[in-house]
Amino acid sequence: MKDMMAPPSPSQIALLRALELIIESQQRRLLEGTNIPAHIRKRFMEVLRLFRDKHPYMGWKCEALEGGSPLPELSRDDSQKLEDDVVGDMIGRKQAKANKPVELRERRP
Repeated sequence: MKDMMAPPSPSQIALLRALELIIESQQRRLLEGTNIPAHIRKRFMEVLRLFRDKHPYMGWKCEALEGGSPLPELSRDDSQKLEDDVVGDMIGRKQAKANKPVELRERRP
């Protein structure tokens, strides 16, 4: 099967990098607000220490810690707890923002 695949062309790599840039910039923009899925994604990336590989076809890799510690693994319960924590944080943020008094500016003549 691998023999049948042609090596990636420069145009395929350029397109893949452009799509990666668009998606990542959209995710950063969503993180500025209260988009819960974007914040969950960010938390998973932090916990699992994920980063993009330089080769576009490799996708995401896990950063190895010094000392050869094992790669992090999340069970289904751990994943659900992480998601629940993020949702709780976001709800708390929204409530804090709603309870914050609004300062009115005085009009200048």
